[in-house]
Amino acid sequence: MMPRGLVQFVLFVGLIGAGKIGQGATGDILWTYDTGGPVFASPTLGRDGTIYIGSNASSCVALSPTSGDPVEKWTYMANDWIDATAAIGEDGTVYVGTYDSTLVALDPDTGEAKWEITLGEGEGLFGVVQGSPAITSEGLIIVITSAGLTHAILPSGEEAWFFEFGADSRSSPAIDLEDRIYFGADDGLLRCLNVSGELEWSFAVDGAGEETSRIYGSPSIDGDGNVYVGAGNGFLYSVDAAGQLRWRFATPEAVDVNPAVDAENNIYFASRNGSLYCVSQEGELCWSNFLGDIFYSSPIIDANGFVYITYFGGQGSSYVVAFAPGGAEVWQTEITAIIDSSLVLTPDGTLLVGAFDGLVYAIESDAGQDYTVPWARFRRDTRGRGRVIEGALPEIAEGLRPLVLPQGGTGRLDFGDTQGGETFAWRRDGETLGVTALPNWTVGPLSQGDIAFYDVVVSNEVGEVVSPMSCVAQLGDLRWSLVDGVPSLSMIISHPVNDGIAFRDSSDLMNWGVDGVTVIRSENLSADIQETEIALPMRGDREGYVRMEWQP
Repeated sequence: MMPRGLVQFVLFVGLIGAGKIGQGATGDILWTYDTGGPVFASPTLGRDGTIYIGSNASSCVALSPTSGDPVEKWTYMANDWIDATAAIGEDGTVYVGTYDSTLVALDPDTGEAKWEITLGEGEGLFGVVQGSPAITSEGLIIVITSAGLTHAILPSGEEAWFFEFGADSRSSPAIDLEDRIYFGADDGLLRCLNVSGELEWSFAVDGAGEETSRIYGSPSIDGDGNVYVGAGNGFLYSVDAAGQLRWRFATPEAVDVNPAVDAENNIYFASRNGSLYCVSQEGELCWSNFLGDIFYSSPIIDANGFVYITYFGGQGSSYVVAFAPGGAEVWQTEITAIIDSSLVLTPDGTLLVGAFDGLVYAIESDAGQDYTVPWARFRRDTRGRGRVIEGALPEIAEGLRPLVLPQGGTGRLDFGDTQGGETFAWRRDGETLGVTALPNWTVGPLSQGDIAFYDVVVSNEVGEVVSPMSCVAQLGDLRWSLVDGVPSLSMIISHPVNDGIAFRDSSDLMNWGVDGVTVIRSENLSADIQETEIALPMRGDREGYVRMEWQP
């Protein structure tokens, strides 16, 4: 019979820091993936973290993230290039536009086409789809072609309406809270349509109608409903929701990027003169920084207020550069290819971008996208919807509770408290296990493959947040032994490999110390699993508790 009073049970609590699996130093290239053709499109992220990216290999690829290289989930082969960034509907459907005037709806799990529609077929006006789709609050997919048509497509694949404006366009539409649709065109006009496809107003930039005044970029919308768009004449324009000019800011060359807007309605954008600008809500320069040749890659703002952008530095090399709030450069990473793709940030802070060499690059950063700002990036959010969405992100009041099980045991990971979450994407060592509608995940019967770090991407209509990391460990044999002549209970715990592991004991779950814990041995069973044997002294006839802490 085992004596009473030393340890009644082992309680794994006390996660220190959120962390993430497999992170490197900021600016490090974590992995690359070869799409097979030049990449103009920007990556789009599903709620479960799946990465969707089109290329000039005429394919759209779905990649499942892991702690290392991503795993290809599926590849959809189109009939022509895919330069447009995908948009994701509320049910997860992936909408992709192609160079042959086609919009296709893809099943997110299989990559099979649910439907496709030839845009302009009914009107006899076919055009290239270079601008990315946007999605209204009611689920209408808005897409523009070079034939001078704006199409509204129902989620079932039928056309609801079209608007003919008679000019080439590669601008991607932006949608405000009232479902008004804004887009630019090569004729130098910024147009506003209502959700029924009727023109509400148009705004002509200086020199509209001339090639030098075309609008290639996509509009952005701030927290007050003002619209920002750049033009080939070198100006960034600020227009109110009624189409009236507020101000314009001059640069020496064309402004072809999609501006980003922060919480104070400061605007970040680049000019073809090679400079990144920050301009105030009043149209005054806050700061600028010369980089090199900037094409169409737009800036992005992270949750710490850092701004990232790419530029071409010559001799075949582009650079991803990070700026701290206020405009101080923090780091640069070289990529030996031209980049036109715009950056996206995963919820746990990995930058993704495509390049002309056909590769998608994953680069370490410090934080995920800031969903609290009006317009953080090209297409506004990670799902590529191009729409202003009001509401709050999910809140994680209490993180995942760690789980310790005997071999073959079954248990459940769950949250202490979370609010506003609609879906929960469960990850083990960075790899998505599945998505649930409830904040819990069953583990077991426990095997070595289950001993790992776990976290959850919690999402709702607004965006995603990542939970602090927790772990599943295995409790092995318990036995009595003498340690330095003192009777002690020895226990074996198998846990994820981590240099920051520490054990503490307590008799009251309030006061924790390390004096009573002796690590007898610790060794790696594999590259991922560490076995630690610990011993604790006798406490008399009292309950005792053990806590394991770690730093992911």
